[in-house]
Amino acid sequence: MNATRTLALLLSALLLAACGKSGDRAGDAGSSAGKTSIVFGEQRNTRPIAEAAGTLEDAPYDFKFATFATPSTEFEAFRSGALDLASSNDITVLNAAQSGLKLKIVAEISGSFLQKSVGVIVQGNSPVKSIGELKGKKIVVSTARGGSGDNLLYGALKEAGLTQGDVSISYAPFNDALTAFRSGDIEILVTNDPYLILAEQASGRVLRNGQGINSGLGLIAASEASLADPAKRAAIQDVLKRLTQVGEWVQQHPDEYAAFLVKDTGIELSLAKLLVARGSATVGPISETTITTEQKVADQLVERSLWSRPTDVRAYFDASVYPAATENASITQSSAEGHSP
Repeated sequence: MNATRTLALLLSALLLAACGKSGDRAGDAGSSAGKTSIVFGEQRNTRPIAEAAGTLEDAPYDFKFATFATPSTEFEAFRSGALDLASSNDITVLNAAQSGLKLKIVAEISGSFLQKSVGVIVQGNSPVKSIGELKGKKIVVSTARGGSGDNLLYGALKEAGLTQGDVSISYAPFNDALTAFRSGDIEILVTNDPYLILAEQASGRVLRNGQGINSGLGLIAASEASLADPAKRAAIQDVLKRLTQVGEWVQQHPDEYAAFLVKDTGIELSLAKLLVARGSATVGPISETTITTEQKVADQLVERSLWSRPTDVRAYFDASVYPAATENASITQSSAEGHSP
């Protein structure tokens, strides 16, 4: 399969995800008569792993993933009341909370791949060998201003003794930016997986990834309205506990997960294995360390004038939900062990 077809298949899969797979659309959140319904919004980072592991197949409530291509569309759905839970990188969730969405952050997603999967990449034949050589260069960022890629660029420039004023920055959608990079129209790109891996396969060279700059955390937010409903709160607790099994399952079954990605998206097995090799994530409870880390992230957003005023982010968190799941929610043996697709 040639590179163009690989890209087309992957982007088609992501476009399908933006619309939601059959039965998984946010608008299809209706529950069976008398049965609690939970809809979990994500950006194709949680659903494939959970489905491959079979983590939620026997849940005693109606559960659906609603998959979105971008954080903005996901949190628009959250704002409309279509989602009970939503996961994304920490900056996206903090921005949503700061904008006034009625949510509580109830769990974290940690894993080194969250730092490895975002990077500053240059053409393989570019004379630029380090971040310090970016002064005066044009850089395209394919995440939103204030997003994980933008945060990486800010931190990398600062680390090299530069500022954003020393470079020319523009923003472009993921698909458009990758296409332009592959054609050679963009020399320097900041992007996330799977686009980063595809850019590397097109002879790109990563100058700096997010390790040591980005927090490496994702966050799971719950609707305050859902948490106020006892049945939904109990179901959310059970969902979180079940998702703790996912990272362990991927570590134990990397080949099975790669095969699932091939079946699910149509991408080549070699690309699927590269994505799996980035590492897996673990869902866990909110800790004091996490809140301290996210306060630093918020303070940096203020420093960059992306937030208008200092904010104590502790009010955005509810650490009581996940421990309650750990102590009280039931989970079947089959869910704990997972199974191959």
